[in-house]
Amino acid sequence: MGAGEGGRTSQRYFAAHLLRTSAFASLGAAGFLTHAATSAMRMTTPAGPTIAQPTPAALADAGYRALLEALAAYRQDGRRVAAGDYAFSVGHGELATPAAARFMFEATQTLRRRRAAEPGNQWTDGWLSTHSSEVYEISTESLFVGRQDAMQRLVLPPLMDQLANVAGRGASDVQQDQHSSPRVLELACGTGRLGTFVRDNLPYAEYHAVDLSPFYFERARSNHRAWEKLRGAKLARGAAGAHFYHDSIERVPDELARVLGDDGRWFVACRKVYCVYTFHELPMKAREAAVRTMFQALKPGGVAVFVDRIQLDDREPLDRSIGRFGDFNEPHYRGYISTDLGALFERAGFACVEKEMNSSSKRLSFMKPT
Repeated sequence: MGAGEGGRTSQRYFAAHLLRTSAFASLGAAGFLTHAATSAMRMTTPAGPTIAQPTPAALADAGYRALLEALAAYRQDGRRVAAGDYAFSVGHGELATPAAARFMFEATQTLRRRRAAEPGNQWTDGWLSTHSSEVYEISTESLFVGRQDAMQRLVLPPLMDQLANVAGRGASDVQQDQHSSPRVLELACGTGRLGTFVRDNLPYAEYHAVDLSPFYFERARSNHRAWEKLRGAKLARGAAGAHFYHDSIERVPDELARVLGDDGRWFVACRKVYCVYTFHELPMKAREAAVRTMFQALKPGGVAVFVDRIQLDDREPLDRSIGRFGDFNEPHYRGYISTDLGALFERAGFACVEKEMNSSSKRLSFMKPT
């Protein structure tokens, strides 16, 4: 990409993302104000213990810090985009008017439960309903004031074969991947939006995705159908399409084994597998099983990519507060932040390759030995 083109791409990127952060920050503020107004109208106090509400000064400080984090995340992600390492696109729909309206309801309910210190899920339905699948993206992006997409795009460089030299694969192999149908697997695909980013960059890939929640499974299929409609011109040039499997990432889905595993094993020819924002939700045994699944999925020389929240010692100034995310009814989060992920993957047979962080997320990349 030339300097002029890269500069124009950078300008478009930052314009889009500053608007994005403004929109999500406004949504978050509106949700908080709506909660405050409805609480005042009820003129009731929750029974039992309550959580102290933040002062305006504390809210302003938190908002300022979140804005700085977002700008730093955009700077890192934007450099990658401007350099042509991967593409970003708009129009994935999480800020559509119906989603924003659902978020307002979700925000007031979540803040009410937080204030009342209710022992149940802080997230409506525990993220296990059609409603929760419709508000997940906009709720989490509001929490991160719009930077979640930028952090999730950490997954793209290894999938785009920028680990080619480490893998012993040359430029011809990279070109073949982008113009043929490499098999790509996403474990715990959630709403499927991240998969559409992957397909934006690997439109010819044979994309496969697994998720256990029936609600998120259906949401993922819907998001990919929308992507296929939006990107129809690319699909017409030979994209291999998407395949979805409603199952656990800890075991071999029988349907998948029948379709893709000629010798009874599944994804024996998969070149790339990735898992994003999942391990902090899992107990240790489930993490171990998921890593074994990733290893089994890959052909020798294949790439496994892990993206999740940062851990202890990744950003030492944050170590004192990093565990607070566990207060959002995340029972395995504090165990996750102290887990030796490198050792976990090495025990499964992987070779560690590299690490990259962006804001409160990090990526680890691994190779299956040849």
